[in-house]
Amino acid sequence: MPLPGPALAGSDFKTFLFLTPTIYADQRISQALAIGGDPVEILTVHLISEREYDLIKRDGLSPFLRLLDDNDYPFVFDPSRRSYV
Repeated sequence: MPLPGPALAGSDFKTFLFLTPTIYADQRISQALAIGGDPVEILTVHLISEREYDLIKRDGLSPFLRLLDDNDYPFVFDPSRRSYV
């Protein structure tokens, strides 16, 4: 979800990327959760740069996820992180 401007002053992150959790415990919570009999999907929110978003649009999500792994992407957002692209 692109934003009209950076989410944080002085950063180049201006897109929210919603993904299913990669942490196993979080996945299990989602599998066990229902409201009124309807399953509940948990999403994690990631701030990404415009260049990272362009990579996803051009090449799909897999190359971006590999970049996250290659760069030891933290589980908690690091506002000092630089774009991986």
